[in-house]
Amino acid sequence: MTKSELKNGMIVELENNQRYMVLNEHLINMDVYIFPLEWYSEDLIYRMEKKSIVKVYYLKTPSSLKNVFLVDSRLELIWERK
Repeated sequence: MTKSELKNGMIVELENNQRYMVLNEHLINMDVYIFPLEWYSEDLIYRMEKKSIVKVYYLKTPSSLKNVFLVDSRLELIWERK
């Protein structure tokens, strides 16, 4: 998967196991921490340790924002870094 393939609403998981939602060229988490996707290379690598994207999910069913990040059964894994 590449950065250009990421779409609004997708959930990404970083090397440090934190999850973020893709929203308008940014990543946002449950604590409303936001940072831009422009910090990532096209192959989803981040220049700082433990922030590269290692998994990408689709949201299978509508959910509260809290459940999006915490309830695995609502997510469908569509890509994983090998």
